Amino acid sequence: MDISIIIVSYNVKHFLVQCLESLYAASDGLELEIYVVDNHSSDDSVAMVHEQFPKVNLIANQINPGFAIANNQAIKMAKGKYILLLNPDTFVGEDTLRVCFEFMQSRPKAGAIGVKMIDGAGHFLPESKRGFPSPWVSFCKTIGLHRIFPKSPVFNGYYLGHLPIDETNHVDILSGAFMFLRSEVIDKVGLLDEKFFMYGEDIDLSYRITLAGFENFYLASTQIVHYKGESTRKGSFKYVRAFYQAMIIFARKHFKGTKANIFVWILQMAIFIRATASLVGNMLRKILLPVLDASLIAGGIFAMKSFWANFHYHNRSYFPDSFLQVNLPLYTGIWLISLWLCRAYATKYRIVQGVQGVFWGTIVIAFIYGFLPDSLRYSRMVVVLSAICTFIVVLINRTIFHYLRIGSYRFENNRPLQLALLGSDVEIDRIERLIASMDLAVKKSHRLMISKELSDTAQLDSLKRELAKLIEDRAIDEVIFCGNTLTKQIVMQLMQVFAGKISFRIASDSQDIIIASQSRDQPAELMSLEANFRLADPWTLRLKRIFDIVIAMIGLLTFPITAIAIKKRGHFMRNLMAVLTGKLTMVSYALTSDHYVSELPQLQSGVLSLDDGNRFAKMSMEEKKTLNRDYAKYYKIWYDLEVILNNINLLNRSN
Repeated sequence: MDISIIIVSYNVKHFLVQCLESLYAASDGLELEIYVVDNHSSDDSVAMVHEQFPKVNLIANQINPGFAIANNQAIKMAKGKYILLLNPDTFVGEDTLRVCFEFMQSRPKAGAIGVKMIDGAGHFLPESKRGFPSPWVSFCKTIGLHRIFPKSPVFNGYYLGHLPIDETNHVDILSGAFMFLRSEVIDKVGLLDEKFFMYGEDIDLSYRITLAGFENFYLASTQIVHYKGESTRKGSFKYVRAFYQAMIIFARKHFKGTKANIFVWILQMAIFIRATASLVGNMLRKILLPVLDASLIAGGIFAMKSFWANFHYHNRSYFPDSFLQVNLPLYTGIWLISLWLCRAYATKYRIVQGVQGVFWGTIVIAFIYGFLPDSLRYSRMVVVLSAICTFIVVLINRTIFHYLRIGSYRFENNRPLQLALLGSDVEIDRIERLIASMDLAVKKSHRLMISKELSDTAQLDSLKRELAKLIEDRAIDEVIFCGNTLTKQIVMQLMQVFAGKISFRIASDSQDIIIASQSRDQPAELMSLEANFRLADPWTLRLKRIFDIVIAMIGLLTFPITAIAIKKRGHFMRNLMAVLTGKLTMVSYALTSDHYVSELPQLQSGVLSLDDGNRFAKMSMEEKKTLNRDYAKYYKIWYDLEVILNNINLLNRSN
């Protein structure tokens, strides 16, 4: 056996598909065995591997034991002369395995190698080559000196910024995203240290390899794509603590005496500083826009109150203090809640969401106004003027946040896209049908046909010129590479040529999936029929949950009245309490032969099902599946309300 490839996977089903496809495309002339260790995924990764990749050796864990333990499970079973530890959110070039194999064959002292890694936008990933994390190197990394002096061997020893990215070199540390190891080295230095749950195990293993007298190499002659969304989590307290705690484990393991104490002290300070900054930063990012909205909305209400008192009543003191004590905070709170429910605080928002938030908030205020005591009903005109002022505040705040790039708040770009599709005629047809089924706003798609293998540099250069001209002449927004036509090597070359100038999407070889990653700082995006469900949206699920709570509360509050007409009152109360605690949802999918269809967004069991009622009694299983699919794709709260109103008599059934 030449190479044993080990992939530890957790809830990345579609990325895993692309990764495995690329490995089989790169296997020509090599004897491979592939292990996928699934750490208790909930996205049907296990079933997918069973069905689509039956030759893969699958280990399905019933818990998530961590990255090191999962890798060790497969390493103990591996028979290959070499072992490749590979992340599932990667894909390799057709030459990658061969180049790595031949390099190791020619360098008996090479213990492990890493390769050039780029992100999904075509940018080089600096963790492809790293230096030993000494106290000084760690200090420079912690306080950010490596960013100020990126090419300095003194201040950027962590990422070895002085070494050219297109030159093969000795390095100290390799990335666990791609680590090509000699099996006999593993036999000599031991498995991954299982004290490391998620971070640091690659640093520890790399260091132990050098201590054993072997060499680590950064290999620049081949490359892989590593979709990097991790940076979005690196600001979190959980990440900061986990990463630096892993470094403390490393320091205590490999350093002794004063050096160890200094290193641990630096890392503990880093945890405190970075964690504090993370908590404060995350809190500010989450509350800055709502706090600014609340302040200016309240200020606007106060200003409109003063204006109307002076303009209409000719008395600045017309409104008593109770207006400021009750009405002002009440109106402000209602508008804020309405804006939140209408997704005006999503990181990507549209103007219409702010308009909807202000509109529905105004409707609620007008409704509540009629129930206020006479002593608090001062003037409807103040409500109208305040609503206008609130809309202006919401619009101006979001415009400022967008153009000054404050936090992650951005206007969602709904401008129809100009797409360039690269591939064969048949593949482009398939991708266009897929895009059409996903309701993606496309102005026009331009075809760049590739009907033959690009076998030499001249042909590739010609393709680069054609693509550059198409991008310029047609103002292309995104390029979609068809997986079955272009090799992964060519895709990666084109991504690097046009990195920073255009966005990329890569279509799967065999599935209706398109993956995109706009930068290393953002999670990769997935386009698929599965991902196009409204119920897959966290905000929609949140609204459904709020609806459940409201309905359950109404049921509990009116129980003394409804109890007269309800049989099995105990079941009724238990159902409502289960909804309040999140164990049940009010309405869930219709029951089918496989209960919940795996490709649909998962929901809890429901007090009611979509197929409840006489009109669904004779519905076939296929019709129920269609009903479920439409419910997930087009979901609105009114669908749940209709089911509840039509089946009130079933709310007391046993679940």
